[in-house]
Amino acid sequence: MGNKLIVSNTLGIDVGQARVGIAILSATLPTPLCTVQRAAGKAEKRVIELLSEYKISKIVVGLPLNEDGTESAQCDDVRRFARRIERRTGALIVFIDEYSSSLEAEERLYARGVSRPERAEIDALAAAIILERYLQQGSG
Repeated sequence: MGNKLIVSNTLGIDVGQARVGIAILSATLPTPLCTVQRAAGKAEKRVIELLSEYKISKIVVGLPLNEDGTESAQCDDVRRFARRIERRTGALIVFIDEYSSSLEAEERLYARGVSRPERAEIDALAAAIILERYLQQGSG
């Protein structure tokens, strides 16, 4: 029942230094969508295109906290990235802890029999894991 509010028009992103993994909620399933290079503003441009294409109103952004819950050195960069998109589009930005989402994505791919997952697969799946965690928190 509560998921109905959460799932409508929601994108998940995993912002890395070189790439951004992107996932979307398809019905109630977080689904990996794509991975985009950050160079030359490509990732911001693609996220903005997806907001329009899928009529997205909310972006769940993984915040790379340390294991103890404190902010890592990369948190400022992730916040700046998200705020630039927010200013340009008006989309609602929600930050959640994404600690070890990339490691979890890699483990899931290995469990599926993918012997050498490509970085793009890992990043997009990490974005889907971020959306899963958001749903599990019952946020919205």
